[in-house]
Amino acid sequence: MKKVIFASALAVVASSSFAVELWNNGPLVTHAGAGAGGADVSMASAVPNSGGSNITATAWRADDFTVSGGGWMVNSITGFAYDTNNNPPRFGAGTIEIRQGTVTGSVVASVAATWADSGIYRVFNGAANLSNTARRVFNITGNFGGVSLADGTYFAVFNMSNTAAANNWMPYVMDPNSGNPDDPITRIGNSVVSVDSGVTWNPATVTTGSWNQAPELPFAIEGDPVPEPATMIGLGAGVLALLRRRRAAKA
Repeated sequence: MKKVIFASALAVVASSSFAVELWNNGPLVTHAGAGAGGADVSMASAVPNSGGSNITATAWRADDFTVSGGGWMVNSITGFAYDTNNNPPRFGAGTIEIRQGTVTGSVVASVAATWADSGIYRVFNGAANLSNTARRVFNITGNFGGVSLADGTYFAVFNMSNTAAANNWMPYVMDPNSGNPDDPITRIGNSVVSVDSGVTWNPATVTTGSWNQAPELPFAIEGDPVPEPATMIGLGAGVLALLRRRRAAKA
């Protein structure tokens, strides 16, 4: 009976716990609801006026994130990609990895990527392009099933093949421009690229006009923070209280 009561207490705690967004590497949408059919739009900057960087079975993309607060239980990582002029996209097999410390560090976990419509179009710069539908963006998600990460630096690593042996593309983090909403800002960051399937890595520099920087890649991580000791103590106290009530009911 004690085991049943303890299991019931754990079930109550679990049912009150929901996955939360642990990390968001930056926004993608620049014009909410302004696209074709009311879709959201991610518009490129005037400089660089680039839709994205290629991602394939051999061209891998990665960006870093930081775990803090005592650790995380990661359920999923979601990035973004598109296949120009193809909806649905011709995505083939892909993976998402978590690497520890540096992008060449140990692989903590590696899972198959799935994809789903994000409801976003990626367009080139300019209000006249808001209705363009050539680049439908898709969520690229890896389900990690609650993998445990201690505090520290990690890299989210993405690859995705194309069944037509063409390029897929990953867009960039886009920040709003209060002075001109139709010229959003491509966020400068430290994303990296590998052209040999994740063996060697270099800054993912985009050179367009006067722009010669590595952009940030948009992705989000969902899961749960690791419970603090006080939370576990509270759980234990709750179980003891249930046991006492059970005994009192029998008396």
